[in-house]
Amino acid sequence: MARKSEIKEKFLEKYATCLNISSSAQHAGCSRNSIFKWTDQRADNKHYDKAFAQAMFDIDMSFVDVCEDRIRARVNKDDWIAIKYYLENRAPDRWKSREGGPNDSNPNRIDVVIHNTIDDNNNETK
Repeated sequence: MARKSEIKEKFLEKYATCLNISSSAQHAGCSRNSIFKWTDQRADNKHYDKAFAQAMFDIDMSFVDVCEDRIRARVNKDDWIAIKYYLENRAPDRWKSREGGPNDSNPNRIDVVIHNTIDDNNNETK
């Protein structure tokens, strides 16, 4: 039988390629429950493995980086859907969707919400 450290290493190698706990656990020869035990931070969990949990987190964050790079690449190609998605999620206080408008079925529609404006006398208004 493989040692626990070998199982964890095999799991992480597979997880880095597919980001799926079930298939990675099966590949490593362990259960999903084992993975959750090793990553559960509750104080009474004697199976918690901080290094393993951090490795899983790092893999997840690497994938987030890949996704962000792909969104930025689409933004750089003037993909308005990607631009809208990026702005709504990175600056939601300045960019948000309005529901119920006449053009809601149009995926290229972008609603701009302006919070502050300047009047004719250069005074800021809300």
